[in-house]
Amino acid sequence: MRAKIVLVVLLVMLIAGLLVFTPVGNNVFGGISLPGLSSFLNFGSKEQFQMQLAANKDAFVGKTFDLSNTTMHLNGICVGSVYVFGANIAKEGRCNMLVEQVKGRLEYSSIGTIEAAIEGSQVTLDGLVMAPANDKKVKFSIVPTDLFISSYNSNVVSLTSVTGEVKKFKSDGSQDQLKILTNEKVEISNYAGNVRLISNDIILSGFASKINWFS
Repeated sequence: MRAKIVLVVLLVMLIAGLLVFTPVGNNVFGGISLPGLSSFLNFGSKEQFQMQLAANKDAFVGKTFDLSNTTMHLNGICVGSVYVFGANIAKEGRCNMLVEQVKGRLEYSSIGTIEAAIEGSQVTLDGLVMAPANDKKVKFSIVPTDLFISSYNSNVVSLTSVTGEVKKFKSDGSQDQLKILTNEKVEISNYAGNVRLISNDIILSGFASKINWFS
């Protein structure tokens, strides 16, 4: 029994020492995170809060978005043909696309294109509305100028080098906290919201349970 008490005291002293000698600058909206131990030791509420991340789009290069029952709207430059419900449609140049009830994966490639291999219930391509018969597949490569994805959900959004800002909001919608980011790693837990590309920024606006950042 005495040995267990000594062990507990030592553990408490170790944690206290970390808190004293480790800078808690890389902290967490919704809790406190110890740098280097954030995946093991977190304190704070697990309740979701409203947030917004605005980051240079380069932070998303190589990232994939797994979509389910979302709506996606794209403006940009089509590269090659667009495959819609069994038909290859020649589309070199400007194009405007709306896909409803999207299921599948998007990738923001290293050359700045959106690569899609998805399914949908309806596609509107430059004003032409198309519905599937049997083949629900949609495939395309687009250099986007504008992108909007509604109702995106992810257990973890992990970005390795973010320059921009992240905000936490109060329940009444007013701003609670602001963090300016410069080439920092960011992890957002249990994200639910929208994804928008505007000019050179990608904006995540929705709810999360925790945000970590690491210099």
